[in-house]
Amino acid sequence: QLQRRFVQVSPDDQGRLNIRIEGPMIQAMFFEIFILAIVNELYFRSLETPAVIEEGERRLQAKAQQLKEIAATQNPNDPPFLISDFGTRRRYTLAWQEHVIRTLLEAAPDIVRGTSNVYLAKKIGITPIGTMAHEFLQAFQALDVRLRNFQKAALESWVHEYRGDLGIALTDVVGMDAFLRDFDLYFAKLFDGLRHDSGDPYVWGDKAYEHYKKLKIDSSTKMLTFSDGLDIERSWALHQYFKDRFKTSFGIGTNLTND
Repeated sequence: QLQRRFVQVSPDDQGRLNIRIEGPMIQAMFFEIFILAIVNELYFRSLETPAVIEEGERRLQAKAQQLKEIAATQNPNDPPFLISDFGTRRRYTLAWQEHVIRTLLEAAPDIVRGTSNVYLAKKIGITPIGTMAHEFLQAFQALDVRLRNFQKAALESWVHEYRGDLGIALTDVVGMDAFLRDFDLYFAKLFDGLRHDSGDPYVWGDKAYEHYKKLKIDSSTKMLTFSDGLDIERSWALHQYFKDRFKTSFGIGTNLTND
């Protein structure tokens, strides 16, 4: 019944299917993850050959070896290098995503900290990891607050809902500079850290450091979470750059689950 109410599927003039979701945001928004994952699964099943799986396995084992080498060379006095699977929406298949997580978790259990897929987190016995979504903040642009105050209203609502849990704030809905103008001492103390998802991550992180410094907050107590088009090499380079100023974590999506 829910599907018939919200999902309309119709062919275009070239025979391709258009999928349209309509309804109240609180109900319609949840279809995004499922539809994107289903479309990918159907598409890549049609292209699968033994050679594809063989090449995917070769690349996966190379990543596992990378993580083993990083784990062996990490300075125990540095903040830990932490990555999570953020690849549900663009995965090759569900079975492949589970294989990727299990393989990397076995290779480097101190580095692989979780997955954004709640079902697989439960099945494998690891932590479900998520962050604040753009959609959440954007919703407040249409609610009954002044537009210039939408970020403050969203952050305040988040704090009231989660009471100190899930404390990573997304910064790029209207850009880092505009975000930091709203992210005052009150929010900077309440939230555990910030999430990067667009633009130059090094410039972004340097701005975050200067902001915490201006507020007289020890940045080493805060976490920067990066999630924009990452692979293991980029993540490790960012960790090396920021490790003396911040804790870091990395959400890696397509490069893990559909390489």
